Amino acid sequence: MAETLRNFDIAHEEARAERELFGITSIEDYRFRREALISYNTDQMITNLGERFNVVLSTYQYEIRNGQLWGKDMNEPFINSLVRGRDYRREHGSPVDFRREDAELIGFEKVQRAMTDENTPEGTVMLSISPPGLEGSTYKNRFMDIHTKKIDDRGRIFVESQRVSSGLSLDETKEKVSAFADIKIDDSDPAASFLEQPILIGKGLTPEDIKFYFYREHDYMDEKTFDVVKKSVAHLTTEYAESLVKNPLDRDYHRLLFNAILNKADEVAEQIKKEGLEAVEKVIPLPTIYHIRQEIQNYGYKEVKEIMAGCGLSGGYDLTDEQGDSPNSVSEFDPKKDKILCCTCPFCKEKVEAKIAKGKIECPNCKKSAKWSD
Repeated sequence: MAETLRNFDIAHEEARAERELFGITSIEDYRFRREALISYNTDQMITNLGERFNVVLSTYQYEIRNGQLWGKDMNEPFINSLVRGRDYRREHGSPVDFRREDAELIGFEKVQRAMTDENTPEGTVMLSISPPGLEGSTYKNRFMDIHTKKIDDRGRIFVESQRVSSGLSLDETKEKVSAFADIKIDDSDPAASFLEQPILIGKGLTPEDIKFYFYREHDYMDEKTFDVVKKSVAHLTTEYAESLVKNPLDRDYHRLLFNAILNKADEVAEQIKKEGLEAVEKVIPLPTIYHIRQEIQNYGYKEVKEIMAGCGLSGGYDLTDEQGDSPNSVSEFDPKKDKILCCTCPFCKEKVEAKIAKGKIECPNCKKSAKWSD
Protein backbone atom coordinates (compact mmCIF):
# COMPACT_ATOMS: atom_id res chain seq x y z
CA MET A 1 0.00 0.00 0.00
CA ALA A 2 1.41 3.40 -0.93
CA GLU A 3 2.80 5.55 1.84
CA THR A 4 0.35 8.45 2.08
CA LEU A 5 -0.38 10.77 4.98
CA ARG A 6 -3.25 9.27 6.94
CA ASN A 7 -6.23 10.95 8.51
CA PHE A 8 -5.62 8.64 11.48
CA ASP A 9 -2.33 7.09 12.57
CA ILE A 10 -2.29 4.44 15.29
CA ALA A 11 1.26 5.44 16.19
CA HIS A 12 -0.10 8.55 17.90
CA GLU A 13 -2.46 6.49 20.07
CA GLU A 14 0.31 4.02 20.95
CA ALA A 15 2.57 6.90 21.96
CA ARG A 16 -0.20 8.41 24.09
CA ALA A 17 -0.76 5.09 25.88
CA GLU A 18 2.97 4.75 26.59
CA ARG A 19 3.11 8.30 27.99
CA GLU A 20 0.03 7.77 30.14
CA LEU A 21 1.15 4.45 31.58
CA PHE A 22 4.69 5.50 32.50
CA GLY A 23 5.09 6.47 36.14
CA ILE A 24 2.32 4.26 37.53
CA THR A 25 3.05 3.13 41.08
CA SER A 26 -0.26 1.57 42.13
CA ILE A 27 -3.03 -0.62 40.76
CA GLU A 28 -5.55 2.11 41.61
CA ASP A 29 -3.68 4.63 39.45
CA TYR A 30 -3.44 2.10 36.63
CA ARG A 31 -7.18 1.38 36.71
CA PHE A 32 -8.05 5.09 36.64
CA ARG A 33 -5.77 5.78 33.67
CA ARG A 34 -6.84 2.57 31.96
CA GLU A 35 -10.53 3.54 31.93
CA ALA A 36 -9.78 7.06 30.70
CA LEU A 37 -7.56 5.75 27.90
CA ILE A 38 -10.06 3.12 26.79
CA SER A 39 -12.79 5.77 26.61
CA TYR A 40 -10.48 8.09 24.67
CA ASN A 41 -9.37 5.34 22.24
CA THR A 42 -12.99 4.35 21.60
CA ASP A 43 -13.99 7.95 20.84
CA GLN A 44 -11.02 8.34 18.50
CA MET A 45 -11.97 5.25 16.52
CA ILE A 46 -15.60 6.37 16.23
CA THR A 47 -14.42 9.77 15.02
CA ASN A 48 -12.19 8.03 12.47
CA LEU A 49 -15.15 6.02 11.18
CA GLY A 50 -17.26 9.18 11.04
CA GLU A 51 -14.68 10.85 8.80
CA ARG A 52 -14.46 7.74 6.62
CA PHE A 53 -18.22 7.70 5.98
CA ASN A 54 -18.62 11.49 5.89
CA VAL A 55 -21.17 11.50 8.69
CA VAL A 56 -23.33 14.60 8.51
CA LEU A 57 -22.81 15.51 12.17
CA SER A 58 -20.49 14.63 15.01
CA THR A 59 -20.47 16.30 18.42
CA TYR A 60 -17.58 16.82 20.82
CA GLN A 61 -17.31 18.55 24.20
CA TYR A 62 -14.42 20.54 25.62
CA GLU A 63 -13.95 21.30 29.28
CA ILE A 64 -12.66 24.73 30.25
CA ARG A 65 -9.65 24.61 32.56
CA ASN A 66 -7.33 27.51 33.35
CA GLY A 67 -8.23 29.41 30.22
CA GLN A 68 -7.82 26.45 27.86
CA LEU A 69 -10.05 23.85 26.20
CA TRP A 70 -9.50 20.23 27.24
CA GLY A 71 -10.93 17.32 25.26
CA LYS A 72 -12.79 14.49 26.92
CA ASP A 73 -10.48 12.07 28.79
CA MET A 74 -7.38 14.08 27.82
CA ASN A 75 -4.68 14.88 30.36
CA GLU A 76 -3.58 18.03 28.54
CA PRO A 77 -5.14 20.95 26.67
CA PHE A 78 -6.48 20.02 23.25
CA ILE A 79 -4.26 22.57 21.58
CA ASN A 80 -1.21 20.49 22.55
CA SER A 81 -2.41 17.67 20.31
CA LEU A 82 -2.96 20.16 17.50
CA VAL A 83 0.62 21.37 17.84
CA ARG A 84 1.98 17.80 17.77
CA GLY A 85 -0.18 16.99 14.74
CA ARG A 86 1.01 20.11 12.95
CA ASP A 87 4.63 19.32 13.73
CA TYR A 88 4.23 15.69 12.64
CA ARG A 89 2.74 16.76 9.31
CA ARG A 90 5.53 19.29 8.88
CA GLU A 91 7.91 16.34 8.86
CA HIS A 92 5.79 13.77 7.02
CA GLY A 93 3.18 15.78 5.12
CA SER A 94 3.03 17.89 1.98
CA PRO A 95 4.35 21.49 1.80
CA VAL A 96 1.16 22.46 -0.02
CA ASP A 97 -0.67 22.03 3.31
CA PHE A 98 1.79 23.74 5.65
CA ARG A 99 0.11 27.14 5.64
CA ARG A 100 -3.28 25.56 6.12
CA GLU A 101 -2.10 23.53 9.10
CA ASP A 102 -0.62 26.64 10.73
CA ALA A 103 -3.93 28.41 10.08
CA GLU A 104 -5.90 25.65 11.81
CA LEU A 105 -3.82 26.16 14.94
CA ILE A 106 -4.21 29.94 14.77
CA GLY A 107 -7.96 29.60 14.33
CA PHE A 108 -8.36 27.23 17.27
CA GLU A 109 -6.35 29.59 19.49
CA LYS A 110 -8.87 32.35 18.63
CA VAL A 111 -11.82 30.07 19.41
CA GLN A 112 -10.20 29.06 22.69
CA ARG A 113 -9.48 32.65 23.68
CA ALA A 114 -13.06 33.77 22.99
CA MET A 115 -14.81 30.79 24.54
CA THR A 116 -12.76 30.78 27.75
CA ASP A 117 -13.21 34.55 28.29
CA GLU A 118 -15.37 35.10 31.36
CA ASN A 119 -17.11 37.96 29.56
CA THR A 120 -18.26 35.71 26.72
CA PRO A 121 -21.89 34.83 27.54
CA GLU A 122 -23.54 31.43 27.42
CA GLY A 123 -24.97 30.67 24.00
CA THR A 124 -22.19 32.41 22.09
CA VAL A 125 -21.45 30.62 18.82
CA MET A 126 -18.28 30.63 16.74
CA LEU A 127 -18.00 29.13 13.27
CA SER A 128 -14.85 27.62 11.75
CA ILE A 129 -14.91 26.93 8.01
CA SER A 130 -12.70 24.15 6.62
CA PRO A 131 -12.79 24.01 2.79
CA PRO A 132 -10.77 21.55 0.67
CA GLY A 133 -7.10 22.34 0.24
CA LEU A 134 -5.15 23.36 -2.83
CA GLU A 135 -4.32 21.02 -5.70
CA GLY A 136 -2.31 18.11 -4.32
CA SER A 137 -3.62 18.71 -0.79
CA THR A 138 -4.36 15.89 1.61
CA TYR A 139 -7.54 17.72 2.68
CA LYS A 140 -10.35 16.93 0.26
CA ASN A 141 -13.63 17.39 2.13
CA ARG A 142 -15.62 20.40 3.31
CA PHE A 143 -16.47 20.85 6.97
CA MET A 144 -17.79 23.43 9.37
CA ASP A 145 -17.14 23.35 13.10
CA ILE A 146 -19.81 25.10 15.14
CA HIS A 147 -18.57 25.94 18.65
CA THR A 148 -21.12 26.89 21.32
CA LYS A 149 -20.49 28.00 24.89
CA LYS A 150 -22.87 26.17 27.24
CA ILE A 151 -23.69 25.59 30.91
CA ASP A 152 -25.02 22.23 32.11
CA ASP A 153 -27.51 21.51 34.92
CA ARG A 154 -24.69 21.47 37.48
CA GLY A 155 -23.46 24.90 36.46
CA ARG A 156 -20.43 23.50 34.61
CA ILE A 157 -19.30 25.72 31.73
CA PHE A 158 -18.15 23.86 28.62
CA VAL A 159 -17.89 24.21 24.85
CA GLU A 160 -19.86 21.94 22.52
CA SER A 161 -18.40 21.59 19.03
CA GLN A 162 -20.45 20.15 16.20
CA ARG A 163 -18.74 19.14 12.98
CA VAL A 164 -21.01 19.37 9.93
CA SER A 165 -20.01 18.27 6.46
CA SER A 166 -20.79 20.84 3.78
CA GLY A 167 -21.81 20.48 0.15
CA LEU A 168 -21.15 24.13 -0.74
CA SER A 169 -18.57 25.18 -3.29
CA LEU A 170 -15.89 27.70 -2.31
CA ASP A 171 -17.77 30.57 -4.00
CA GLU A 172 -21.03 29.56 -2.35
CA THR A 173 -19.29 29.44 1.02
CA LYS A 174 -17.85 32.93 0.51
CA GLU A 175 -21.28 34.27 -0.34
CA LYS A 176 -22.92 32.64 2.68
CA VAL A 177 -20.20 33.80 5.09
CA SER A 178 -20.48 37.42 3.91
CA ALA A 179 -23.81 37.67 5.76
CA PHE A 180 -21.96 37.22 9.07
CA ALA A 181 -18.57 38.83 8.62
CA ASP A 182 -16.37 40.66 6.16
CA ILE A 183 -13.33 38.38 6.21
CA LYS A 184 -10.41 38.69 3.84
CA ILE A 185 -9.85 35.65 1.64
CA ASP A 186 -6.45 35.09 0.05
CA ASP A 187 -7.23 33.30 -3.21
CA SER A 188 -3.75 31.77 -3.24
CA ASP A 189 -4.85 29.63 -0.26
CA PRO A 190 -8.51 30.27 0.60
CA ALA A 191 -8.74 27.32 3.01
CA ALA A 192 -6.00 28.80 5.18
CA SER A 193 -7.79 32.16 5.14
CA PHE A 194 -11.03 30.63 6.37
CA LEU A 195 -9.37 28.48 9.03
CA GLU A 196 -7.38 31.29 10.61
CA GLN A 197 -10.47 33.53 10.80
CA PRO A 198 -13.20 31.79 12.82
CA ILE A 199 -16.39 33.83 12.79
CA LEU A 200 -17.98 35.08 16.00
CA ILE A 201 -21.73 34.66 15.54
CA GLY A 202 -22.73 35.75 19.03
CA LYS A 203 -26.03 34.73 20.64
CA GLY A 204 -28.39 35.66 17.83
CA LEU A 205 -28.42 32.28 16.07
CA THR A 206 -28.37 28.68 17.31
CA PRO A 207 -26.22 25.89 15.82
CA GLU A 208 -29.40 24.55 14.23
CA ASP A 209 -30.01 27.90 12.52
CA ILE A 210 -26.47 27.90 11.16
CA LYS A 211 -26.69 24.31 9.89
CA PHE A 212 -29.95 25.10 8.10
CA TYR A 213 -28.49 28.25 6.57
CA PHE A 214 -25.40 26.49 5.19
CA TYR A 215 -27.05 23.20 4.28
CA ARG A 216 -27.03 21.86 0.76
CA GLU A 217 -27.79 18.26 -0.06
CA HIS A 218 -24.66 16.20 -0.71
CA ASP A 219 -23.29 12.72 -0.29
CA TYR A 220 -23.06 11.69 3.35
CA MET A 221 -24.09 8.93 5.77
CA ASP A 222 -26.98 9.86 8.04
CA GLU A 223 -26.77 9.37 11.79
CA LYS A 224 -29.17 6.40 11.98
CA THR A 225 -27.14 4.46 9.44
CA PHE A 226 -23.91 5.37 11.19
CA ASP A 227 -25.36 4.15 14.50
CA VAL A 228 -25.96 0.71 12.97
CA VAL A 229 -22.45 0.65 11.49
CA LYS A 230 -20.98 1.55 14.89
CA LYS A 231 -23.06 -1.12 16.59
CA SER A 232 -21.86 -3.76 14.13
CA VAL A 233 -18.19 -3.12 14.97
CA ALA A 234 -18.59 -2.18 18.64
CA HIS A 235 -17.01 -5.44 19.85
CA LEU A 236 -13.99 -4.93 17.61
CA THR A 237 -13.72 -1.28 18.65
CA THR A 238 -13.69 -2.30 22.31
CA GLU A 239 -11.00 -4.91 21.65
CA TYR A 240 -8.93 -2.29 19.83
CA ALA A 241 -9.33 0.36 22.55
CA GLU A 242 -8.39 -2.11 25.28
CA SER A 243 -5.46 -3.58 23.36
CA LEU A 244 -3.76 -0.17 23.16
CA VAL A 245 -3.84 0.01 26.95
CA LYS A 246 -3.04 -3.61 27.76
CA ASN A 247 0.04 -3.59 25.56
CA PRO A 248 0.94 -0.33 23.77
CA LEU A 249 3.91 -2.08 22.15
CA ASP A 250 1.88 -4.76 20.32
CA ARG A 251 1.78 -2.76 17.10
CA ASP A 252 0.99 -5.66 14.76
CA TYR A 253 -2.12 -6.59 16.72
CA HIS A 254 -3.34 -2.97 16.86
CA ARG A 255 -3.05 -2.66 13.08
CA LEU A 256 -4.76 -5.99 12.55
CA LEU A 257 -7.70 -4.82 14.66
CA PHE A 258 -7.76 -1.45 12.89
CA ASN A 259 -8.03 -3.16 9.49
CA ALA A 260 -10.73 -5.50 10.80
CA ILE A 261 -12.85 -2.58 12.03
CA LEU A 262 -12.68 -0.67 8.75
CA ASN A 263 -13.32 -3.74 6.58
CA LYS A 264 -16.27 -4.88 8.69
CA ALA A 265 -17.72 -1.34 8.76
CA ASP A 266 -17.42 -1.06 4.97
CA GLU A 267 -19.15 -4.41 4.52
CA VAL A 268 -22.06 -3.43 6.77
CA ALA A 269 -22.42 -0.07 5.01
CA GLU A 270 -22.70 -1.88 1.67
CA GLN A 271 -25.24 -4.33 3.13
CA ILE A 272 -27.39 -1.43 4.31
CA LYS A 273 -27.38 0.05 0.80
CA LYS A 274 -28.51 -3.28 -0.68
CA GLU A 275 -30.84 -4.67 1.99
CA GLY A 276 -32.03 -1.63 3.92
CA LEU A 277 -31.28 -0.32 7.40
CA GLU A 278 -33.83 -2.33 9.35
CA ALA A 279 -32.94 -5.63 7.70
CA VAL A 280 -29.28 -5.28 8.64
CA GLU A 281 -29.96 -3.97 12.15
CA LYS A 282 -32.08 -7.01 13.00
CA VAL A 283 -29.34 -9.53 12.21
CA ILE A 284 -26.39 -7.97 14.05
CA PRO A 285 -25.27 -10.89 16.26
CA LEU A 286 -24.35 -10.74 19.92
CA PRO A 287 -20.61 -11.43 19.66
CA THR A 288 -18.91 -14.17 21.63
CA ILE A 289 -15.16 -14.31 22.26
CA TYR A 290 -14.88 -16.93 19.51
CA HIS A 291 -16.90 -14.74 17.12
CA ILE A 292 -14.64 -11.75 17.81
CA ARG A 293 -11.49 -13.76 17.13
CA GLN A 294 -12.93 -15.14 13.92
CA GLU A 295 -13.77 -11.63 12.70
CA ILE A 296 -10.27 -10.38 13.52
CA GLN A 297 -8.86 -13.24 11.46
CA ASN A 298 -11.36 -12.86 8.61
CA TYR A 299 -11.28 -9.07 8.24
CA GLY A 300 -7.88 -8.06 9.61
CA TYR A 301 -5.71 -9.34 6.75
CA LYS A 302 -7.90 -8.07 3.91
CA GLU A 303 -6.79 -4.98 2.05
CA VAL A 304 -8.75 -1.94 3.21
CA LYS A 305 -10.36 0.30 0.62
CA GLU A 306 -8.68 3.71 0.53
CA ILE A 307 -10.93 6.76 0.84
CA MET A 308 -9.94 10.42 0.98
CA ALA A 309 -11.43 11.75 4.21
CA GLY A 310 -11.47 15.32 5.48
CA CYS A 311 -8.00 15.19 7.06
CA GLY A 312 -6.19 12.72 4.84
CA LEU A 313 -6.29 9.19 3.54
CA SER A 314 -8.63 6.81 5.34
CA GLY A 315 -7.19 3.37 4.79
CA GLY A 316 -5.73 0.35 6.53
CA TYR A 317 -2.25 -1.05 7.10
CA ASP A 318 -0.39 -3.35 4.76
CA LEU A 319 0.02 -6.59 6.70
CA THR A 320 1.06 -8.76 3.76
CA ASP A 321 4.59 -9.00 5.11
CA GLU A 322 3.20 -10.31 8.37
CA GLN A 323 0.73 -12.66 6.70
CA GLY A 324 3.21 -15.51 6.73
CA ASP A 325 3.62 -15.07 10.46
CA SER A 326 -0.09 -14.74 11.07
CA PRO A 327 -1.66 -17.02 13.68
CA ASN A 328 -2.54 -20.55 12.66
CA SER A 329 -5.46 -20.34 15.04
CA VAL A 330 -7.51 -17.56 16.54
CA SER A 331 -6.45 -18.93 19.91
CA GLU A 332 -3.17 -17.09 19.39
CA PHE A 333 -5.12 -13.87 19.91
CA ASP A 334 -5.75 -14.95 23.50
CA PRO A 335 -6.20 -11.75 25.56
CA LYS A 336 -4.72 -13.56 28.57
CA LYS A 337 -1.28 -13.89 26.98
CA ASP A 338 1.65 -12.12 28.64
CA LYS A 339 1.52 -8.31 28.56
CA ILE A 340 4.07 -5.55 29.04
CA LEU A 341 3.41 -2.43 31.12
CA CYS A 342 5.61 0.67 30.94
CA CYS A 343 5.75 1.87 34.56
CA THR A 344 7.91 2.94 37.51
CA CYS A 345 8.80 0.00 39.74
CA PRO A 346 7.55 0.68 43.31
CA PHE A 347 10.53 -1.28 44.68
CA CYS A 348 13.61 0.00 42.81
CA LYS A 349 11.97 3.21 41.47
CA GLU A 350 13.34 2.59 37.94
CA LYS A 351 11.24 3.15 34.78
CA VAL A 352 10.87 -0.30 33.25
CA GLU A 353 8.84 -2.42 30.85
CA ALA A 354 7.42 -4.88 33.37
CA LYS A 355 6.00 -8.26 32.36
CA ILE A 356 2.47 -9.14 33.49
CA ALA A 357 1.76 -12.87 33.57
CA LYS A 358 -0.19 -15.35 35.68
CA GLY A 359 -1.60 -12.68 37.97
CA LYS A 360 1.76 -11.09 38.76
CA ILE A 361 3.79 -8.12 37.55
CA GLU A 362 7.58 -8.53 37.65
CA CYS A 363 10.27 -5.86 37.43
CA PRO A 364 13.05 -6.84 34.98
CA ASN A 365 15.51 -4.67 36.91
CA CYS A 366 15.18 -5.81 40.54
CA LYS A 367 13.25 -9.03 39.78
CA LYS A 368 10.70 -8.31 42.50
CA SER A 369 7.03 -9.03 41.77
CA ALA A 370 3.58 -8.20 43.07
CA LYS A 371 0.06 -9.45 42.57
CA TRP A 372 -1.71 -7.93 39.57
CA SER A 373 -5.26 -7.81 38.26
CA ASP A 374 -6.75 -5.80 35.39
